[in-house]
Amino acid sequence: MSKEEEFKQRFAAVMKDLNADGRHDPEAMWVLGSIAAQIVDQAKAKSWAALRRDLARADYDKLVTTFQQKGNEFVAAGNHKAAYAVQALAMSVVSRSQTDPQVVEGGQLLDGLVDRAIAFFRQNPPNKQT
Repeated sequence: MSKEEEFKQRFAAVMKDLNADGRHDPEAMWVLGSIAAQIVDQAKAKSWAALRRDLARADYDKLVTTFQQKGNEFVAAGNHKAAYAVQALAMSVVSRSQTDPQVVEGGQLLDGLVDRAIAFFRQNPPNKQT
């Protein structure tokens, strides 16, 4: 199986899971939105979709590497919702480099979901300690 075929299968599984359960889990969507919002803000992008579309190759490589490291750290710490969020964001970023029309379309759908998760996070910021 090629890397592209393997990615397509993994991407489809993540998309199916997000549509079945993930988007109905407010905590998971909040975590996804919080991580994505931080990345969007650091990049000074208008949205996740804009960030993904305009990502330079060097930044793409750095972001994918960071996702791998952070995902492994979250799994090791038992923070499965954060690891899941990082996996979804990584899939979104990597999907932009794919040529399969289904993956391209799925990446666009995932962009919308991530942007909605960012909006949810911004509407529900973490409680501030005073």
